[in-house]
Amino acid sequence: MFLPKEVKICIIGAGPAGLATAISLVKHGVPVDDIAIVDCVMAGENTSRAIVIHSGTLEALDAIGCAEDIVHMGNKGNGVHFFDRDANPIVTNDYSVLSPYTKYPFFIGISQAVTEMTLQRHAQARGITVLRPFKAVSMKQSASGRGLDVSFESGEVVTARYVIGADGARSVIRDMAGIQFCDPQGRPPDESVDKSIAQMIMADVTFDPPQPPKIPPDLLAVTPNANGLFLNMPLDNESATKVYHSDLPVYRVGFTVPLSKGAPPAHPGKEVIQEYIDHQGPYHLNSDASVNPNPVRVATVHWSSRFRIRSAVAETFFKKIGGEAEGSPAGLVFLAGDAAHIHPPSGGQGMNLGIRDAIGLGAVISEHMKGDFTEGLDKLEAFASSRRQGALRVIKLTKVLVMAAAGVMTSTVMSWGLKLANMVPAFQRTIVWNLSGLGDEVLAQLKSS
Repeated sequence: MFLPKEVKICIIGAGPAGLATAISLVKHGVPVDDIAIVDCVMAGENTSRAIVIHSGTLEALDAIGCAEDIVHMGNKGNGVHFFDRDANPIVTNDYSVLSPYTKYPFFIGISQAVTEMTLQRHAQARGITVLRPFKAVSMKQSASGRGLDVSFESGEVVTARYVIGADGARSVIRDMAGIQFCDPQGRPPDESVDKSIAQMIMADVTFDPPQPPKIPPDLLAVTPNANGLFLNMPLDNESATKVYHSDLPVYRVGFTVPLSKGAPPAHPGKEVIQEYIDHQGPYHLNSDASVNPNPVRVATVHWSSRFRIRSAVAETFFKKIGGEAEGSPAGLVFLAGDAAHIHPPSGGQGMNLGIRDAIGLGAVISEHMKGDFTEGLDKLEAFASSRRQGALRVIKLTKVLVMAAAGVMTSTVMSWGLKLANMVPAFQRTIVWNLSGLGDEVLAQLKSS
């Protein structure tokens, strides 16, 4: 497999944001031959942290013809609930309140790996081929003045007028464009959250017995307590079978690890995961018979990963590179997904915002390509600015959710305060609406495009 020497649009990164950008471009009329999408790893070798696709993201995916397959492959969820370790509810909500506003009044519980498989299949059906494995290492203005040269570890160079950095939190494209990346409050990303919850382990596991009692089938269950934060959710059987070749139910579990304990293993095994479930998970998943009369043990770890919980946003999602002397930029750089923004996983917002960024970006670039390259740049800047403002709102939301969870971990007063607030229907509706993404401006843009 070889890279093209020149192409109009070069997308770096073939995760959900990169794939959604490519599909959106083609959906909005850009010829496939004008697009190159490149990734540094082979298909299936990426990490898989995200597990939730919200209503607003399903609406955006519907605009490019991808939503129904995602719904079919995932598990419909009806709420993100906080419980104590005895499984008593602290915060509850019901996504059916979204029914007047969307045909997707639910979220989908689905592994990021399955989301990527589904988007990859849709990309291929549209003639889009991901070029792998090619690692971007640098970017500069082309000597011709008409484009940007993206250089790869293989020694190959691709010249493009539009370069989209969808290459993750450590984005080469962002760095090469000289775009700063920091917490909105000015702190380094690694110092943007409380040290007690600054690390997290995620894992997809099978339990013994395979279907433990008291695990809600349609909820993302969060258990904040004095020992840490724990979450669990069942994954859809069909998608779990596709990814892990398991006939038994697969569950996503996650838990925080304080910095004081040092870095956890890169890929934690059964013993580590069982230890943390027993230490900070709900008692009905405990393996100790003295705590749980019906002990539950981790039987198989299908996948696991550690990561730092951080918040950061790029200073801009759009930058004109070179060409100032002629009054026209040589090339345009856009950021999407984790290259543009990262934040705590609370509420399952990261991948969702990235996908909506990407689908909107495809529509905006396709429109710009219909005119002269030097014109309409203000519309691109306006779109990028609106996406950055949206990212700032999401970062603020996730920080509020983290603060609430951390408050419950350390204070019974906070726990009771949330229980009282949860008795007010408007409180529950506000949580669901904010998590759903249905207020995202990009949805109105897609409906009019």
